[in-house]
Amino acid sequence: MSNPNGIDRLINECRLIVTAGCGGVGKTTVAASIALRAAESGRRVAVLTVDPARRLAQALGIDAFRASMSQIPLDPSCSGRLDVMMVDMKHTGDALVHRFAPSTDAAHRILNNRYYKFFSTSLAGSLEYMAIEEVRQLMSNGAHDLVVLDTPPATHALDFLDAPGRMIDGLERIPMQVISGMSAAERGITGRLVKQGRHLVLKGLNRLTGGPFLQDLAEFLGEFHGILEALRDASRKVETLLRESSTQFLLVTIPTANRVDEALAFRSELEKRQLPLWGFILNRLHTPIGESVPVIDIDSLADTIHRSTGIEFDECDVQAVRADLEDTWYEHHIMVQRDRQMRLKLEEFSGNTLLTIPRFSSGVNDLVGLRQVASSLASED
Repeated sequence: MSNPNGIDRLINECRLIVTAGCGGVGKTTVAASIALRAAESGRRVAVLTVDPARRLAQALGIDAFRASMSQIPLDPSCSGRLDVMMVDMKHTGDALVHRFAPSTDAAHRILNNRYYKFFSTSLAGSLEYMAIEEVRQLMSNGAHDLVVLDTPPATHALDFLDAPGRMIDGLERIPMQVISGMSAAERGITGRLVKQGRHLVLKGLNRLTGGPFLQDLAEFLGEFHGILEALRDASRKVETLLRESSTQFLLVTIPTANRVDEALAFRSELEKRQLPLWGFILNRLHTPIGESVPVIDIDSLADTIHRSTGIEFDECDVQAVRADLEDTWYEHHIMVQRDRQMRLKLEEFSGNTLLTIPRFSSGVNDLVGLRQVASSLASED
């Protein structure tokens, strides 16, 4: 039965859905499932992921995620479209440089500089900034009705939310005065190095870095300084985008005490920043197998084993199998009770919509599995 608070309403009302949470809770699978359902309902959808498993790419029918859009083959009768893309820091960073650099020559000089290579692959916050910048570009070109962003794994609620700001701050803290139109002996770090034995210091730095350290750094900062304001402006636009009414966050978690606590902490951070949280998704929920230990008939069990394996079991063997089955049921029952407690905790303390996904015994390995995940998010619980 359709749930009026299920995922379909979110799909129809949003332009950007952000799945967030800690690593290992199934964010990427949830993002892909939501995107697939939206595409099969007729929407043009792009899903961006950061660290996808190869298994998920295969589930979508492609060999691997790429840094450019790949279209997922859907049923020919489907009027929607599903594109997937892996966010790649250097690919997106290069596009930023080409867009914001004052000239083609300046862009090439930046791209070929060793310090740009560090910025585009290693500077703290770059990955998160690039992910949201990629989303902003997708949403501005009008080619998609809905963008689903699978955020990088976060061990702390602040990591994803604060990383773009840390990147900008890190760039601005680099000593720009080193290269602000001065000669090698004029002022700042370079001037001090001249007074304190510039040749010896630079010689040592060159040995460590394999080249002219300060000269390369100065060239990079000189070229890159011109696009910092453009980056700051883009960052402000990203913050605005994340607060728009057509954007919604989904916090994905699993029913363990530490993960639920982390999800609730993440909710608090979203609230402080006035970012729109639509609700929680509780993934891998154990579902009951009856309310009591199932009655196992020894003769029937022995006959089933014989017909399926051809092996004749004596009564002791069958009794052992039955004991194992009962132990398994008790262990599963304990997990069901734990999951119920975690669900009640989320319902009590979050005050948000809570949708659940059952634990699938065989995992999610194809489009059928992704549809099952989406269906559980759209149906009555």
